[in-house]
Parts: sequence; structure tokens; C-alpha cells
Amino acid sequence: FSQSHLQLFEELRRSRDNLGLKSSDQRLSAWYESRLSTEKRDLLFKKIDQEIMGAIKSRKTADLIDVLKEAMMYPDSKGYYASGVILGETYLQQAQFKEALSVAHKIRSEHPAYGSAYHIAAEALIQMNQLKRARAILEEGLFYHPGHQGLSKLLDTIARLPFDTQPEGEQDSFHQ
Repeated sequence: FSQSHLQLFEELRRSRDNLGLKSSDQRLSAWYESRLSTEKRDLLFKKIDQEIMGAIKSRKTADLIDVLKEAMMYPDSKGYYASGVILGETYLQQAQFKEALSVAHKIRSEHPAYGSAYHIAAEALIQMNQLKRARAILEEGLFYHPGHQGLSKLLDTIARLPFDTQPEGEQDSFHQ
């Protein structure tokens, strides 16, 4: 809120009091507090977005991971899903496959309508030699996203790979 917003709110409050209206009617106050909270949150998200862009430009992976992890703490932000996808892909590039799998699970659980979480999880599982699980995740993704080219292409790739080398009993964090 700008200074003029604060002054307007004060004038409205004084007018309410001068007219003898009950102060127990908190609708104006509730609206004001809600609006103030929303604007503060929007400023925080804007700051995080700027930090993400700065980390991408500087090519400092550790800084990028830190700020993306911070962005993932706010599921109601506009950039939450995109931050999760970038974080998952960054983990894949850094060969941090368990972390990529964990991020993919979180994205999928909160935004199941997007195919990227399935793709990231399958890529991580392939790198961990868990082809059966990767295949299952891709098939699930294609069930929800028929015709998704990236998922279809990765499933075709898996079909040409040798069998799993990972023991059957091991669990991954994607299905926990």
C-alpha cells in the first residue's frame, strides 16, 4: 500500500467513528489487513523471482538451487510450478537424482495436471536404473496427459533399454 492508501483508510476509519458506527463491524479492517497481506506476499514473490533470474544469469548453480528451494516454500505463488520444474531439472543436471525425484513428487502432488513432474521423475529413475518404476510413472503421466510428446518419447526410450539393475524391493520417494 502506498501512503495515500494508508491515509484513505485512516479517513474512512475516522468517518466511521464520527458517524457513530460500531467498531465491531470489522469488515473494512479485515479487508485492509487481507489486502496488506496480499501485497506483502506479492512483493516477496517478486523479490524471489528477481533472485531466480539473477541466479540464472550468474550461472551459479548453488545460488539457483537455494532460491528455487525458497520459492518452493510458497505453493500459492504464481511461479511455484515453474520453480519446481527448474529445480527438478537442475537436480537432474547435477546428478542429484533422489532430490529430483523428491521435487517431482512434490510438484505432482500439488499440481497433478502438469506433465513435467512425471518427466523429471522418470528421468531420475532411469538414471537410478529403476526402469520399471520409470515406466510406471510415464504410463501414469500418459494416462492423465494422453499424447504428451515428451512422456511418449521417454517411454519409447525405456522400451529399448536393458532391464532394471536396481533391486526390486527398494522404494523411491516418488510413491511414498
